[in-house]
Amino acid sequence: MITPMQKGIEAAKIKAPPSGVYEGVDLSVLPSYICFKAQSAKEAISLKHQRLILLVLVCLVGGLYRSEVSELTTKLREKEYIIFPDFLPVSPQTVSDEWVKEEIRTMFSKFGNVRPSSIEANYNYLINRMKDSTKSQFEAEMLDKVMFIKENSMREALDCPDIEILEKNGHYKATGVCTKEVYVHSELQLTEKEIIEMDLKLIPPKRGQHSILEIQKLKRFKNHNFKRFDSKGGQQ
Repeated sequence: MITPMQKGIEAAKIKAPPSGVYEGVDLSVLPSYICFKAQSAKEAISLKHQRLILLVLVCLVGGLYRSEVSELTTKLREKEYIIFPDFLPVSPQTVSDEWVKEEIRTMFSKFGNVRPSSIEANYNYLINRMKDSTKSQFEAEMLDKVMFIKENSMREALDCPDIEILEKNGHYKATGVCTKEVYVHSELQLTEKEIIEMDLKLIPPKRGQHSILEIQKLKRFKNHNFKRFDSKGGQQ
């Protein structure tokens, strides 16, 4: 019969760490190695959990931030719509004289300096700044001229050194005494004096745009006392 003391001795023998060397491995360090690996595995699992929690938190914070930015942007745009109506009030005092002069000079240049490659673009520039009734008349009158300039490889050069500009309550009248030169295949064929008149109106800008000068009337008067030139540039 096995006594309790013998059982304790046997149990002690079983719990004792192994000793000796097996296949080149010192069995006495095996328990410590197993504990080390278990602790490393536990720390690795804990680190993965921490990374996962951190990733979830970052996603939540990012989502909340984007939501707040989107809401704030919407509110700012609502305020923008309240502050800025479709048309802003405008008066001659809100635009500079230099701006008016530059706009009018550009219109004179687009009207008088044309060649086959630019005449349509120049006239479209003016058409987009005309009131409807003036636009229809201008398009009808210039249709034949556009074709004539292109078919004959002509070029017109307009010089307006002095443009008089008068203003009254947002309405402008610009009058220019100009010299026009006509070239055919790069050879000067004609030079003449012209008077160009433009009646313009200052138009309030739409939201996000600038004020414009709208052409109300456009007239061109020719002085028939001009000089003709032959193909060599000599007077006839």
